[in-house]
Amino acid sequence: MNRYVDLLVDLGLVRRLQPWHANTGKRITKSPKVHVRDSGLLHALLEIGALDHLLGHPSVGESYGSFVVECLVDAVGDSAQAYHYRTARGDEADLVLVRGGNPIAAIEIKRSTAPVVSGGFRRAAEDLLRHV
Repeated sequence: MNRYVDLLVDLGLVRRLQPWHANTGKRITKSPKVHVRDSGLLHALLEIGALDHLLGHPSVGESYGSFVVECLVDAVGDSAQAYHYRTARGDEADLVLVRGGNPIAAIEIKRSTAPVVSGGFRRAAEDLLRHV
C-alpha cells in the first residue's frame, strides 16, 4: 500500500503530512495523514457530481479538510513546512506549520455552521507552543 501512496505523492496527486514530533513527553501518533490534493478529482472518484450530493456524503468533512490544507500550504509556500499533530490521547491539530524547527501555527479545520474548538485541539496547541 505504501508503494502506491508513494507513487501518488510523487505524481502530485496526494499530500502526505508527516506527524510533528518533538520531545513533548507525550506518546505521539507517528503515522502520516494523506490528503487528496485536488478536490475535483476526489469528487469524481467518489462519483459526486453535485453540491447537494457532496453535502450529504460521508466524506464531505475529509474533502473540505484536504481542500483547506492544500490552500494553506500553497499560501505559505516555502516559508514553512506542513505537518499534523496527534497524541495517543486524541489531542490533535489538523495542520501544524513549522519554520526553523519551531511550530508557528496550529490549525484546526472544521466544516460546520457552528464550529467549536475542542479541548483536544487546545491541549495540542499548548503542547506545540511549549516548543517555540
